[in-house]
Amino acid sequence: GGARETAHLVKLTADFYIAVFPLTQQQLSLHHWNGSEFRARDDWQMRPADKLLYGELRGSPSDTPSVNWPLTGDEPVGGIIKKFRDYTGVRLDLPLDAQYEFACRAGVTADLYTGKMYRKDAAGTNAVCEVAWCVANANGRTQVVGQLLTNGFGLYDMIGNVRCRCRDWYVEDLTTLGDNAYLDPKGAETNEGGNRVSRGCKYDEEHMAARCSYRAPDWHGSETPGLGTRFVCPALAEK
Repeated sequence: GGARETAHLVKLTADFYIAVFPLTQQQLSLHHWNGSEFRARDDWQMRPADKLLYGELRGSPSDTPSVNWPLTGDEPVGGIIKKFRDYTGVRLDLPLDAQYEFACRAGVTADLYTGKMYRKDAAGTNAVCEVAWCVANANGRTQVVGQLLTNGFGLYDMIGNVRCRCRDWYVEDLTTLGDNAYLDPKGAETNEGGNRVSRGCKYDEEHMAARCSYRAPDWHGSETPGLGTRFVCPALAEK
């Protein structure tokens, strides 16, 4: 809660597609070395890719985080996303913070996309475990994607399993960005601490993090287990 989850109106003017699942280890391994935490398990292919650095995804060297979104616009300077773009011909990218929340909620205003509210008691934990992998049900590791309930858009694992990296620089209170927080928001121009926005709950986090509104700052160079992503692209696969 707090300032990082201040409710405010946002208008997105461009339609977009978002992946049904987080980026899986099998998908990652097609174009990049798979350094995920649980890559040695028998069913590694369908577990989420994790330990993903922002610069590894969008091609910005870890020591020069300013060479990237939003200063360079929609063009990644290299990295995993550039490889996937070249392979598919589709303008794939990390989701914007606002895109992620819109896709996650699927029109629901409650804490969980099932319409239920977050609670600290056993019933609250059970409600989270219907839709999200967290410390209460994940047994200390990422899980094969697509096993729990979807949201209204048919998307899986939006608030649990891995925390998904977004494109934006992190800012605690988005309303401090003024008009830039409302119409097609792109986030802050920079972040002195080098933190980018991440969304969702990691497999080893408490269930209070598995909420549609939950935002977290993750250092752009962090290789933390449980830190993954999912791709978006413009509607109609615009090139």
